[in-house]
Amino acid sequence: TLLPLLAGYLSHASQGAFGRTFGNQTLSTTVEVRYPGVELARASAVFAGVQAPAEAAAFAAAVVGYFEGSGFAAPEVGSVAISLETSEEIRTANIVDIVPATRVVRPGEELVVRFRMQRHRGGEEIRTVTLRIPEGVPDGRLDLVGADGAAWTVYDLQMRPFEPASFADEVRLVNSLVPGNTLVVALERRDLGMVVSGGSLSAPPSLVLQLRSALGPNLETTAYSVFAKTEVEVPYRVTGAQRIPITVRSRE
Repeated sequence: TLLPLLAGYLSHASQGAFGRTFGNQTLSTTVEVRYPGVELARASAVFAGVQAPAEAAAFAAAVVGYFEGSGFAAPEVGSVAISLETSEEIRTANIVDIVPATRVVRPGEELVVRFRMQRHRGGEEIRTVTLRIPEGVPDGRLDLVGADGAAWTVYDLQMRPFEPASFADEVRLVNSLVPGNTLVVALERRDLGMVVSGGSLSAPPSLVLQLRSALGPNLETTAYSVFAKTEVEVPYRVTGAQRIPITVRSRE
């Protein structure tokens, strides 16, 4: 199918029509692909620099190409919509530091996490993200992970690989991608598990070890599970990530 190439071409050509294919800029793009009887597929990304238009076009082509190249039975595509928003300046920030309000938390509490960021050719900026500690979380160590959305997506897929078992799962996978103009805060705990079709599940270490001995590299495992996660969108692309240990202590 030529649809992926067409999506990329039209994305780039639309920028050229407005004279926006050169010079430093920041470009936010969202690709929506509709298939009858399937959840709407939606993916967003932010690009900055002189190559932003070309990168946005490649992103649009990649999203459409992923679905059109699916090995699962899929309906005919209903529609493809690509939205582009351009700012004629570099709108980015680097995460300098991530500081939780406390490193000892209790189940049910809200934890405020402060992101200190350095803007491109600008000053520092503080953003806060609030995360609720789930009820029932056992006492002990948790890891607080703070990151930009793109870095979180790469990390999450590395730590918890997702193996689609259907076309609908492929849509879910694309919808789980977090764009780079997002601050992500997540709580993780060491929790051995296995990757199965359509997701992953926790399992006793003894079972995982037995299966690993029998299946070898054919068994994909996970080392951490996510207990809570929240996201906050910001008006620029962010870069950076940190892991911070915190302690859960139940109320007495």
